[in-house]
Amino acid sequence: MQNIPAIRGASGVDSYEISETEVLRGAQLARAEAIGNWLEGVSRAVDRWFTARFRHAHQRQRVIKELNALDERMLNDIGITRGDIPFVANGQSRVRNRRNGKDAAAA
Repeated sequence: MQNIPAIRGASGVDSYEISETEVLRGAQLARAEAIGNWLEGVSRAVDRWFTARFRHAHQRQRVIKELNALDERMLNDIGITRGDIPFVANGQSRVRNRRNGKDAAAA
């Protein structure tokens, strides 16, 4: 390995010489740190995504369980039928076309 020539500082005084091996080692450490930081960021993003999906699924199941526990009269009072429960649990509404009796899903 060859040594890199001395670098003149702003004051005109030579600083110490740095070997090529030291430069490569420093570059490898910087690269490893950058990759590690990127992987940590990806890990946090994936963790947030899975946590949000888990919470949504848990909340959906809780809503379904609570609505299924109601009797027909209570469901009618709040304006839904048993068939509407999955739509309500997903945060959607189900619009009933009273003229022709057909259901249409609406967001």
